[in-house]
Amino acid sequence: MPLGPFLARSKTEMTYLDRVFDCHHSTKTLPRPMLRRLSSSVHTAVAAGRRPIRAEAFPNEPSLSFLKARLVAALNPPSTSTHDRRPEASEVLAAAVPLLDPSKRNVLDPYLRLIAVELSQHYKMTPIPLEEIPNLSAALAACCLSPHGISKQRGISNDKVATINERYTDWLLFESRSGDVERINAVLDSFESQVTLLEVPRLTVPLAAAWAALRSAAGRAGEPTLSVQAPHSSTVKGYLSKKEVLTEENEAMVMQMFPELNSLTTLPSSVDTLQTVLLGFRERDKIQSIADMWKMWCDNPPKDLSRGEVLAKFLHAVRWRPTAVTSPEDREILKQLGKEIMARVPTPTPLPVLQVLLSTAGDYEHDRPKDKRNVLPAAMKTWREAKTEKVPIDLKTYMTYLGMLGKYHADVPLFKTWEELVADERCKKLHEKELAEGNKPGKAVDTESWPPVAALNQVLSAAYMIGGDATARADALFEAAVEGNLTTKPDIITINTALRFAAHVADVQKMNAVIASAGKLGLKPDIVTYTTLVQGLLRANEHDLASKTLDAMKASGIEPNERMAATLISDLAADGTRDGLRAAEDTLRDMRRRGVKMTVFIWTALITGYFRGNWVLDGFSAMERMNKQGIRFNIIGYNALLRVVSDGERSARNDYRRSTSQDLENAQVPLALKLFRQMLSEGIVPNADTYAIVLGGFLRTRRDAEALEILQDMDSRGFKTNKRALQQLVRQARAIKRRARHTVD
Repeated sequence: MPLGPFLARSKTEMTYLDRVFDCHHSTKTLPRPMLRRLSSSVHTAVAAGRRPIRAEAFPNEPSLSFLKARLVAALNPPSTSTHDRRPEASEVLAAAVPLLDPSKRNVLDPYLRLIAVELSQHYKMTPIPLEEIPNLSAALAACCLSPHGISKQRGISNDKVATINERYTDWLLFESRSGDVERINAVLDSFESQVTLLEVPRLTVPLAAAWAALRSAAGRAGEPTLSVQAPHSSTVKGYLSKKEVLTEENEAMVMQMFPELNSLTTLPSSVDTLQTVLLGFRERDKIQSIADMWKMWCDNPPKDLSRGEVLAKFLHAVRWRPTAVTSPEDREILKQLGKEIMARVPTPTPLPVLQVLLSTAGDYEHDRPKDKRNVLPAAMKTWREAKTEKVPIDLKTYMTYLGMLGKYHADVPLFKTWEELVADERCKKLHEKELAEGNKPGKAVDTESWPPVAALNQVLSAAYMIGGDATARADALFEAAVEGNLTTKPDIITINTALRFAAHVADVQKMNAVIASAGKLGLKPDIVTYTTLVQGLLRANEHDLASKTLDAMKASGIEPNERMAATLISDLAADGTRDGLRAAEDTLRDMRRRGVKMTVFIWTALITGYFRGNWVLDGFSAMERMNKQGIRFNIIGYNALLRVVSDGERSARNDYRRSTSQDLENAQVPLALKLFRQMLSEGIVPNADTYAIVLGGFLRTRRDAEALEILQDMDSRGFKTNKRALQQLVRQARAIKRRARHTVD
């Protein structure tokens, strides 16, 4: 069965050298064979053996083309058919340093994430030579602290930015524990110099914690000379406790360097800082501190802060749903604060306040915010009142309301609100004004596509998720966009949204129609398109067609990657059925044949499927196969596996339906505890998520002895957490321990 123009083989229009030296994208955009040839040829031409290449080895200034090729080669060392060689961190650093010059940053920027990953993974475990510390600090700072760093790149999510910052922090904390004062001072000086050089306005909590640990280890006394905004001491201490490096010396340094959250005597100078402070109070259930700050604002409201923005931040803080540990007194304070804030809201309602009212609808009035019967009517009432007040609603507010309607499966209001957005000329003019104000000089503003395609994609995604009659209306809306009957121009995300639903129901004919629509619009597929298409074909048992699609994808210049493999295997193994797991194993072998590197995430997707279906022996067998390939479960993989086996009653009983008691050693031990002990034996340190999963599972199923074993492990490590849910579980376990001790006495 044909699947449209995406399956046609295309030829690249760029020459080999053009692809190597002129593209400004990640090396992952180059086909793997080309990367191997490039890496091999560059190494042969400029490297002596396997020694790092130094800039000073060349008497003349190397060209940008050469420096770029050298960096590409360092990030993609030559591999053999049996061994996929990882980059050498020393070579990556040597290749990156000459490109740190501001005039060469446009060459370096596309590779920042890869550079940060390779450097941090290696040097957070292996000490770098003392003389290279400034270079390493400069390279990591260019990735994480620079105004042009990873956080400013398009397509990089906040989660990925946080991960890179964590890796930088891990290196700094690793050096802070070295015990070598000379090294620690070198790391500290280089870090502080980079913060000053790059004019960093604010440090994240992880970097602030690492800074404090370095100053403590170096014995630096007195106030730091850096002029930088930093988090409050309680959040920094919480992070150090999470990393298990909160010593008395570190805690004293934190209290000296950073302000205490409870000691604020003035309002923050910006709305964003106000939000950070208020949410910090809520995270620790310091409700009275919020009330004190509200009184401070009522007594002397700053003239330089938008009243609507300030009211919105306070309202968001008090309407956050109460937690299980929020006391009745604090709940009453929150209720009273909510009334006082709403009494100060002017008419018409400011847009920031309206957005908070919509996104937190039902949270304040009821103890069960996830109950659609309470939340949806509250949101719809707020929307009607805003319309009655003739509030000039902007696109962000429309998107917030559309998101609420989709989340709570209100398909009729969803499409009605879409029609209102299409006809809202005032909102369109506001949007055009925002685009013009934020537009770069010389760049044209697209005012023809209305509503923006992001709104169309949100409505389609919500409608397909709702199902039923909403699906037919979504199909009609998608078809109208494709045929040009809407002023909104579809993009590849629109195609992927419609394709995702067709793949979910394994409708090959519908997938074919969506792909044909993409060809009609002249849209080129991306990795998400191909992944979704192959996913649907595998669900429809069209394995040959799925294989041909992967071949076509490779022919178009897009290589299958680890994320695609993990997504496909996870989908096939999700139900834990025999047929699904067999297909997942076939996909694993096919991906390996296509050169996809096997990762712990791919194996986790397969192994969790085995345990979810109670194929316990096969699950342990898959773990052995993974270990033989030199891949070990990390804390993320074990947490995913423990979450599966701790679900419901599975942690309380040996439900080995596909095995016998003779097949497993010590069959009386719950599977969750067996895996937890195995994790400890491999030297993997549990984190807060691990303890919450296993402790919560044992408490739910009344396995007191097992719960107390987990509690004992936490106590032996001196583990402390700021997560309220885990704190509550620990209190329950300690109560069981006290009762058991009382019974014995």
